[in-house]
Amino acid sequence: MKKGALSRVAESLPFVLTPLLVSPLHPERGSVVAPFLVLGLPLLLVCLAWFCTMAALADAVSGVFRRHPSFVRWQRRVMGGVYVALGVRLAFVQRE
Repeated sequence: MKKGALSRVAESLPFVLTPLLVSPLHPERGSVVAPFLVLGLPLLLVCLAWFCTMAALADAVSGVFRRHPSFVRWQRRVMGGVYVALGVRLAFVQRE
């Protein structure tokens, strides 16, 4: 299964933000490895907990959908109606 763009961004967030908090420009302050780990590991653990929670919720919701296929049919109809309504609205939007 391919990962979405949002998932790739969320996975790389700890590695993108942490270097902004650690300044390698001052060597007299010592190594940057320890502050990088102190700041990066908690952020990484929070991201891991978030993704595990989302996976557990998705598993629970998929079980409901499997037990009630009529709900899935109605959900598709409602979402199809929403998309058609948005398309009709978009067709009548005037540019300025």
